[in-house]
Amino acid sequence: MHALICVSALCFLLVDAYPRTHRPKAVTCEHVVIFGDSLTDDGVEAEGSSHGFNRYSNGPVWAEYLNNMLECVKYDNYAYAGATSGMDNFYFPGWSGVLWQVTNFLTTTPVISEDTLIIVQLGGNNDMFNGENKTTVIAENARRAVTNLALHGARKVLALNLVDLSEAPGVQNADGGGEIGKWISLLTSEANMRLRSTLYNRHDGITITFPRLDFKLFDFNGALAEANSHFMNVSEPYTHHRPDTSPSDINYFAFHDLFHPSTPSDINYFAFHDLFHPSTFVHYKLAQAILRFLQDWV
Repeated sequence: MHALICVSALCFLLVDAYPRTHRPKAVTCEHVVIFGDSLTDDGVEAEGSSHGFNRYSNGPVWAEYLNNMLECVKYDNYAYAGATSGMDNFYFPGWSGVLWQVTNFLTTTPVISEDTLIIVQLGGNNDMFNGENKTTVIAENARRAVTNLALHGARKVLALNLVDLSEAPGVQNADGGGEIGKWISLLTSEANMRLRSTLYNRHDGITITFPRLDFKLFDFNGALAEANSHFMNVSEPYTHHRPDTSPSDINYFAFHDLFHPSTPSDINYFAFHDLFHPSTFVHYKLAQAILRFLQDWV
C-alpha cells in the first residue's frame, strides 16, 4: 500500500515496510554491527569492551534474535539506552549517542569490511522526550552517521526509523497522556518523513552521494505496530503482582483481564515489559520482520 502523507509542509510517498510478495533468499552474515538506543541495547560486554547499559526487556532484544536467525559469524552491538540521535545521552552530554557510537566505532575500525552488515536504529525518541521538536536535528544526525559509515567503506547499511511511543503505558497513563500522545505521534511522523526525505533526497541523498553503498530505510515503526497488534494487553506492562481474589471472583476477573490473578502464562499476552519498552515476545517479532526484509533485499 502507498500513501501520500503531509506533515508540517513535508509531503512524499510512503511505502510499506514489506514487499507485496515475499520471495526469501538466503542471507549470509559474516559480521553484523548494530547501533541504537534502549530498544536495541542488549546489556552485554563484547570483546572486553562494555557496550550498553542494560537489556530493557524480559529476555533477548530484537538484535540478539536477529543475530541468531542470521547465524552471523561475528556480532557487535554498540547500542546504549538513553542514546539520542547525536553525540549525547538523554541523561548526560558528550557520550553514547547514536552518532557518538558510530564515531567511536570508526576510530577503531577505520576501514569497514565489505561483508559487514550495518544496522543503525537511528534513535531520536530521546531527543524529543521533553516534547521539543528536533526533527531536523535527528535527520541531520542520521545523514552524518550513514555518511561517516560510507566514507569508511561500508557497503550495506540498513537504517531503522523512529518508533511511535504515543500508545506506550508510560505515556497513556501519565497526566494528560492523551494530548501528550498526540504530540509524540505528530513529532514521530514528522521525524520519519524528514529521515526519508533527507536520506533519499534525489539531489544529495545517501544513495546519490555514495552509489556503491547499498542502503535501505526500514519501517521499524510499522513493524512495531504490527508486532504489538498480536498481543491482548497493550495498555500496561506485565507484572506478577495482581490483586488476590477469592474463587467466587475468578470468572469476573477472567473476564476483566486487567484485574485477574497473575499466572505464569499471562506474560505471553503483554506487549510491554515496562512503561516504554516491549517484551521479548515483541522483540522476536521485530527480528522476524527485519529478517524478512533482509531476505527480500539480497
